[in-house]
Amino acid sequence: MSYEMNAPVVASLDQLFVTAPRATPGCDVCAALLDQWHRLRGPRSPEYDLSAASDRAVEIRKCPNHPVSA
Repeated sequence: MSYEMNAPVVASLDQLFVTAPRATPGCDVCAALLDQWHRLRGPRSPEYDLSAASDRAVEIRKCPNHPVSA
């Protein structure tokens, strides 16, 4: 079995967070997570942490009230 190496993909964390995650309308948990995401995403924020922002985006997507995309 042979494997071919593809050229590496180079991306900064900023490129991964161009758009805000979509919170479920009316869900207080999603609203709180989105607020945290915005604070963690802001480079001038004392809470700036892109890894934590990514975690919040995942939590928003995993919300049981979140609509499933077709």
